[in-house]
Amino acid sequence: MKRFSITGEWHGSRLDRFIRASFPGTPFGVTQILLRKGLIFLNDTKASGNSRLKAGDVVAIDLSEFEDCVRPAPAAPPRSKRKTGIGRDIRVIYEDDSLLVIDKPSGLVVQPGNQKEKGSLLDLLEDYRRRKTGELPGKTRARRNQDDRQFQLDLRSPNEETAAGSPESGSSGIHFPYTPVHRLDRLTSGVLIVAKTRVAARALSRALSHGDVRKTYLAVVEGIPSASKGEISAPLATIKGARSHSTIDAEGKEARTVYTIVKSLRGDRALLEVSMRTGRTHQIRAHLASIGHPIVGDKEYGAASSSGGRLFLHAWKLRFKHPVTGRDIAATAEMPDEFRTR
Repeated sequence: MKRFSITGEWHGSRLDRFIRASFPGTPFGVTQILLRKGLIFLNDTKASGNSRLKAGDVVAIDLSEFEDCVRPAPAAPPRSKRKTGIGRDIRVIYEDDSLLVIDKPSGLVVQPGNQKEKGSLLDLLEDYRRRKTGELPGKTRARRNQDDRQFQLDLRSPNEETAAGSPESGSSGIHFPYTPVHRLDRLTSGVLIVAKTRVAARALSRALSHGDVRKTYLAVVEGIPSASKGEISAPLATIKGARSHSTIDAEGKEARTVYTIVKSLRGDRALLEVSMRTGRTHQIRAHLASIGHPIVGDKEYGAASSSGGRLFLHAWKLRFKHPVTGRDIAATAEMPDEFRTR
């Protein structure tokens, strides 16, 4: 009989997902047979695959009939062989057991659009997580995409009980994937929050949806706005597609953007400090373009292309409450050098 103690990172997850993660090389059909035969127990009671786990639960599996079919997760490599760092260009601004705050470089996509794309932030975070926790590689891209979809469903789960989360697996040997709780466009650089535990992910997602995370951006725009500061209040409608695009539309959703001119730059450009009172797709990009001052390099919204092809939009500062301790976190991603010299 194989036993697992459930840690906080698996709190609220389905039992069958935990089993698949515990035995990644095991055929799906074998897991279903184990469940149908009543060979999987939750707290000493025969369980169904859709049972929800809680921190402190004990999962037991009778493998007597399937020893040759069930393949457990591989053992961890020696600690001395682990590397540190996230890729080559990603600076860690803040890190603890619950979350990771990074400075995402321009040009790095957060999540791949299809299974053939490589080098996304999710790939780099998965590699970083494995090295931090000591887990050997082995999960396929399709499996990671499946886990990400399941995570989004878990966030909407009605089970909102809290439990102490940890990035380490404890006795279960299974880890929660390091998961960005919000998105930055591929060409946008700056501060991005990554949850290490399910508890942190849920708390941060709620904070974002309630407007409790304060975001401040820097943008270099074409032309110099006539007023030193202003607010753009115009509803936005998002046109979905291979590349989503937002446009001003009276029937769209409320959107409010506030800007202040930091300084005028050479070439009839201006550096702006920007914040949002709402959070819509491409809100800053669409709003600044709507007043005749598109962000430098934002060809999608009417600007000329920039040298190097970068978009001059940078997530500069984030302020939020720590999802576990409740203390204030202030994270700043230093302004890129090219913003200073333009």
